[in-house]
Amino acid sequence: MLVDTTYSNVYVDHMEADLYVPGNVIYNDRSSLKTSNGTGWKIIAGATKELVYKEGTGGDARFSRTIRFTQISRTQIVVSDTYNHCLRLLD
Repeated sequence: MLVDTTYSNVYVDHMEADLYVPGNVIYNDRSSLKTSNGTGWKIIAGATKELVYKEGTGGDARFSRTIRFTQISRTQIVVSDTYNHCLRLLD
């Protein structure tokens, strides 16, 4: 279930089609990775507008300036966490 349909003031660094969920896109907004089917969005990992570093599951994970990501399988995405100088694996 998608939780929000408000798209005002959204900043998108990178967006691509979800290779494993037809009709969805995955995008990042500097501090989180989200998925959308056009009628709302859902956080995959991170927290909107909170730029720090923290290991965690889903919304408990924290990033600092995500620039790019790539899907490597149905359940894994690699994210560049730029200000933390690392690549992070979402599984």
